[in-house]
Amino acid sequence: MEEGAPHESEVTLRLSEKNFSKLLKGDLNTTMTFMTGSLKVDGKMGLALKLQEIVNKYQ
Repeated sequence: MEEGAPHESEVTLRLSEKNFSKLLKGDLNTTMTFMTGSLKVDGKMGLALKLQEIVNKYQ
């Protein structure tokens, strides 16, 4: 958290609460979820992919 003007996001993920929970638990096939339209990515796809790497590291 930082005081001041908000930063613009470089990537936005849109998915259901159920799928978000699965993502954090490592139980979500992100490729299939993206291909079926249940996961939408706006912005830098590379950052979205890094998020999955980070989540997997801390499980």
